[in-house]
Amino acid sequence: MQEDQPAPHEDSDLSADGIFLIGARELARKLGRQANRAAIALESRRLRKAEIYLGWLGWQQADFSEEFLRHVEEINRFEREQGDLLNKRADIASMIAALQLQQTENEAESARQLDQIAAERRPLATAHEAAVERLAEKQRELDEEKKKLAQMAGEESRLNRRLDALKKIYPPPEDLREQLLSIQSERSAIDRGKPILQAEIARLLLATKPLRADLKLRESLLSALDRRTKKLRAAQAAASRKLRRQVRSADRQKAAMEKRSRSLERQKKLPFLKLGRVLGDNRVSPMNQPEALQAVLKHRENIQQRREVIAESLAVSRRVDTGKLKKFYLIVAILAAVLAIALILMAEHGRRPHARAQTTRPEQAVSALFPWSHLCCVRSYSLPPAPGRSNCGTEQEPPLRNFRQSFGA
Repeated sequence: MQEDQPAPHEDSDLSADGIFLIGARELARKLGRQANRAAIALESRRLRKAEIYLGWLGWQQADFSEEFLRHVEEINRFEREQGDLLNKRADIASMIAALQLQQTENEAESARQLDQIAAERRPLATAHEAAVERLAEKQRELDEEKKKLAQMAGEESRLNRRLDALKKIYPPPEDLREQLLSIQSERSAIDRGKPILQAEIARLLLATKPLRADLKLRESLLSALDRRTKKLRAAQAAASRKLRRQVRSADRQKAAMEKRSRSLERQKKLPFLKLGRVLGDNRVSPMNQPEALQAVLKHRENIQQRREVIAESLAVSRRVDTGKLKKFYLIVAILAAVLAIALILMAEHGRRPHARAQTTRPEQAVSALFPWSHLCCVRSYSLPPAPGRSNCGTEQEPPLRNFRQSFGA
């Protein structure tokens, strides 16, 4: 569990050690302290749980100070409130069950009444369909008679037009007498048949009146049953909505009580924790589970050992030469910066498609590191530039185009 520490003879002459050795040992000690602090945090959580469990097991077995008794009274208050909440939750659950049972019974009663209304409506609907059929049959007969009467009136009108046409013919035709007799005969037949058709139409109209009255009565009975069905469905829906609202309200109350119960359970952890710490300090173990006290003592011992290791490591670190440490950190920072710059330049060089795999000339290396160097290169006054080349040793190109190519524009 304890981390390895340098031997006393190694720290006797720390100034003689190398810079890198001192820095590496100091970094190792720092990492070890961080690891121990993380282990202490984890072990503290375990210790808290173990102390809460110890307080929960042994809070009724010891009688210490007044503060201890105050925590016990607080736990008793939480227990009483949780008991009351449990009873209320049971009552609410019974009420919800009763409301759901009532809703089921209401739905069954509504279904029974709807079935009864449907049974009453079935023969009325059958009689209504028969009455509609009888009235439709009489109406078809009446339409046939009216159609015959209309045809007879049309025939009579045709005969009158024919008679008027004969009167206008001059000289009259030779068979005028025969045509007049034929017209007279047809008109006499029409005059004899017209009263018969009118009497039949009157009889049919008289026969449809009771059929219409019977049909109206049956329609009113069916409408009354339909209104009863609609009213019953509306009442059943209103009762169901009311019961559902009551159930939802009871569910909200139950959820609030469950939330309060969970809150009380969380609040009980603090007095249990304090009681567990008192029991651990006085080494009082529960009668039924003495291993709970051993777990608390074990966690405390582990935490204490790690704290001692951290204290020893800090004491060793305070004896280290700070000047050499500063030099070590400066060297490490410089190396890290150089490495970062090299990585950035390698990445930039790899992204440029016109970069060559190997750079052999110094001018090309400078151009790769500083793409804008051809814009600010210094002219050499000792030797004039060669034809077609600049003072920087590269071929003469238009500056703007070279600048765009360097940045991959």
